[in-house]
Amino acid sequence: MNLDKNKIYLKCKVCGEEFNYFAELQKHLKDYHKLSVKTYFETYWKRIDRFDGKKIEYKSFDQYITCDFVDKKNYKNWLKTLSQEECADYFTNKISQYCDLKNLDTAPAQVECQTINCLLPVSTIESFSGMSYNDLCKKGVLYSRFNYSIPDEIPFTAIPQIIVDTREQKPFQFEGHTLIESKLEYGDYSLHPNNKLAVERKSLNDFYGTLSGGRERFEREIEKAKKLKGYIVVVVESTINTMMYQKQKFSKASGEFVAHNMRQLLRSYDNLQFVFCDGREDAKIKTLHILAMNEEACKFDLQYYFDTIWPL
Repeated sequence: MNLDKNKIYLKCKVCGEEFNYFAELQKHLKDYHKLSVKTYFETYWKRIDRFDGKKIEYKSFDQYITCDFVDKKNYKNWLKTLSQEECADYFTNKISQYCDLKNLDTAPAQVECQTINCLLPVSTIESFSGMSYNDLCKKGVLYSRFNYSIPDEIPFTAIPQIIVDTREQKPFQFEGHTLIESKLEYGDYSLHPNNKLAVERKSLNDFYGTLSGGRERFEREIEKAKKLKGYIVVVVESTINTMMYQKQKFSKASGEFVAHNMRQLLRSYDNLQFVFCDGREDAKIKTLHILAMNEEACKFDLQYYFDTIWPL
């Protein structure tokens, strides 16, 4: 946490004692004032929705101090009452506030924004503000990992063959392309065994398992790719909304927990992206497209690309 800007929330409003960490405040409230953090913040730090004045409920510390609305519908309705310049100022401040809270110098990308309570997808931010995300980031003195000015023409690589990892259990069938089974150092699909870019396919079940109990093993794979100067694009056979909000029968982990782990990985490794798709067939089509983009895919926020440019 950026203590300079967020220290105000770590001073107990009951007795005035100050703390360096939220966990310390939480323990203090419980031990000395017999208060839950929810009761404390909703009593002493009351927040109301900017659009309709409804009470904002405490769910987590990050959510409560950064969210200005009870839901994304009210968020968008409020933005509609502003000019593009006002929207740009709001987003610049909100992105900066979130990055300060998380000690980030890189602005969140599309899949991150889609899973953060106080933000909207990059494409929606651009629509309301009338500015490119790169320019908004510069305005907020933040680094943007990707180029959001996607050119009209991207050079594509011919695909004479596709290497499928021997451990891939449910491989895509790419009609019209020669498939060769071979062990890949990372990922499930690549243009050749030593190619920089590889695509890793995940069913929703696999994704939940990988981003919960299997996270350490997956991190070893990412680190291995990093050492080999490789790049992994994880293609998920599910929409991000289904991943986040639909109750899963196969996992005790929540969508919020899995999304949190996904964001942590994206912030730890610059050779990784996630692309969410509308089912298996859509995942197959996008996998083929990413393989054809080859190393060009590393330059762009692929979820943003597919959400705004796709279909070609």
